[in-house]
Formats: sequence, structure tokens, C-alpha cells
Amino acid sequence: MLSIQSTQSHSSSNGVQYELHECALWYAAIGDKRDEVTIRSSLRNGLIGFTHRRIACAHIFWWVLRKPRILLLERALCDTRPGYWEPPGGAAEDQDETPGDALKREVGEETGLQLSQVTHTLPTQTWTRSKGREDYNWVGLPCIIKVSELETFESRGSSQRASQPVLKWEDIIRLNPEEHQNFAWATEEEVRCDKYKMFGNHKETALKAFAAVTENCSV
Repeated sequence: MLSIQSTQSHSSSNGVQYELHECALWYAAIGDKRDEVTIRSSLRNGLIGFTHRRIACAHIFWWVLRKPRILLLERALCDTRPGYWEPPGGAAEDQDETPGDALKREVGEETGLQLSQVTHTLPTQTWTRSKGREDYNWVGLPCIIKVSELETFESRGSSQRASQPVLKWEDIIRLNPEEHQNFAWATEEEVRCDKYKMFGNHKETALKAFAAVTENCSV
């Protein structure tokens, strides 16, 4: 049976099967007691819908001198919680059939980067947020992903000719100014000591992501 406790890091080379597994994790987080096979079959055949508002969160790592750094975005002054830092991500929209769809769209909109692979999922999270007299139930699925630009960046950095300009992340990452005003590649130590002020459970989840990539250096 699926449960929140069972939604540990998971990876798969089969993209479609992996997407269905992610969806099953969302259902498990809200207490759905059906087994994963039944949930995946129902999702595949369009027999069940979803009432919670869904969040997909992407943790992107870049290895520098054998140490991982995580991509964080600083919220814009014109947005809520200005000046706070967070990983790329956001709420799933109607056209997002799977968490992978939401991740790909949000990462592209917020950073201009192209998702190439979801390598791990972290434990799902649920919470309730009040707005006026209404309570909204949310379920979040944090993921560790790879982006295609990372390979380009690393290959350019190791094989550049002296006549070529140095490739910088500022040349690759394109922020949406209505949402974010800056980005940083933070070390685990910087996250732990709150160099980048975060809200909610972003810090806790980022540290879990660091633990996952440190354990599996192939991420």
C-alpha cells in the first residue's frame, strides 16, 4: 500500500511509467489507500481526477570542485514574500496532466532551462492554506532534476578556446522579472546557515535533496 512514508527517492528510465509513479505519489500524500498499480491504471485510463491543488518543485544541482550546489531563485520585489529564496517550481495548471508536465513548464518559465530528466522524487508534502473564508488543500512533490543546459555549460567550460568568451550562467538562465530578481548556486553549508532566507519547508526539503545527491553522485 502507498503511504506518505513510502514516497522515498525513486528513479526510472521509463518516462511514461515514471510520470504515473509521480502521480501515484500525489494521491498517496492525501491518504489514498489504493495500491500504486490500481492508481496508475486509473490515471492511465482517465478514471480518477484530483481535487487538491498541486505543487511541483525542482531541485537542480551543479557540481563544483566535487561539491553540489543547488539553484535558488530570489523572489521579486513586486511578488509576495519579496527577497526570499526558493527552488524553481509552482502550481500545476489544467494543461499539466502529470507532475513532469508541471515541472517542465515551471522550470522553463522561471529559468529558461529545459528539463531533461527527473532523477529522484523526495517525500510528498501536504498543507492547508486559507484565503478569506475558504481553505485550500495543497499537495507538493519535490523532485531532483537534470537540465539539458548543464551538459552544455560543463562541456563549454572544459573545452573552450582562448578566443571564446567565458560561458557564464547569466548567459543561460533567463529569469521572469515578475517572479524572480536574482539566482544563486548555493552550497549545503550556505543553506544550513541561512545565507539565503527561505520560507515554509524549502530549507528542509533542500537539505534532503543535498543528502540524496551526495548519496548518489550520479545525479
